[in-house]
Amino acid sequence: MSDKGKKEKKKYQVVNNLIDQHNVSIFQSQNSNGINQMVYENVTNSNNRAQITAFNYTPAPNTMILIIEAKNQPLIERVVPDNVVSGQSSYVIEVENLKHLSVRCQGNPSGNGTYQINIDTTFYMNNSDS
Repeated sequence: MSDKGKKEKKKYQVVNNLIDQHNVSIFQSQNSNGINQMVYENVTNSNNRAQITAFNYTPAPNTMILIIEAKNQPLIERVVPDNVVSGQSSYVIEVENLKHLSVRCQGNPSGNGTYQINIDTTFYMNNSDS
């Protein structure tokens, strides 16, 4: 095998890693008073990749905002489109090393924001003891 072939083979090998997957589904309502509410927390030190799918079931004037905190990354804030108006479409984002996910609903302090969030996370854990 040529040196190039050896390098390409090594590129695709997975050494000393275990993969674990978690799926979380959250359906809840919260006050639309503009206060962040944490809905997911990862307290492990493992590297991960998370796909977050959000559905916002609250009509205007309420707004739903995802606040995503990832290890060694700037804070990410994304407005989730109103699914009632947009035909039940979803908002999807994928991030590496998710630590916390919060939701802020705002626009009508006497109203509530209702949403569903699905988080599919794959953890990559070093298994150097084996």
